[in-house]
Amino acid sequence: YKRDFASVLLIVATCAMVFSNTLGNSFQFDDEHSILKNPHIRKLENIPSFFVDPTLFSRNVGSEMYRPVVLVTYALNYWVGGYEVVGYHLVNLAVHAGVAVVFYLLLRQLGLPSRPSVLASLLFVAHPLACEPVNYLSSRSESLAAFFFISGLSSYAKDKGRFLVLSYCCYGVAIL
Repeated sequence: YKRDFASVLLIVATCAMVFSNTLGNSFQFDDEHSILKNPHIRKLENIPSFFVDPTLFSRNVGSEMYRPVVLVTYALNYWVGGYEVVGYHLVNLAVHAGVAVVFYLLLRQLGLPSRPSVLASLLFVAHPLACEPVNYLSSRSESLAAFFFISGLSSYAKDKGRFLVLSYCCYGVAIL
């Protein structure tokens, strides 16, 4: 377990180093209508409505999307720090690091040795294709879906009987 703990720390540290430059970035493009001008994320009481009303995703008419989990994270971001953009970027960075960690743990669960699992996870965490979901706040939904999907796979791989319900729950959240 010491090796796995050290590997997880390496993965998280690499993610922080690679994407720390995103913390000073501003809101961009769709962030304006889905975060900055979206009055629905300003009240935690609206969270249950996110799961039944896709019009709450954006202030713009015609930009409706059913993405309740990402709206919940925006609402929690707003509740903690208002429109302080660094908080939104920290969450995106943390979710991306979380995806890389659960990917590493899944590979270990499937029997891969530590080194190839770490290398694959480091490649994932630092790959240029990850720039958009980490840097662009409105792409947080991609990282959240990946996190819950891989967590569902991991739960299923652990024990198809005992963790089956957890696996299905993770898949359900990934879809949301």
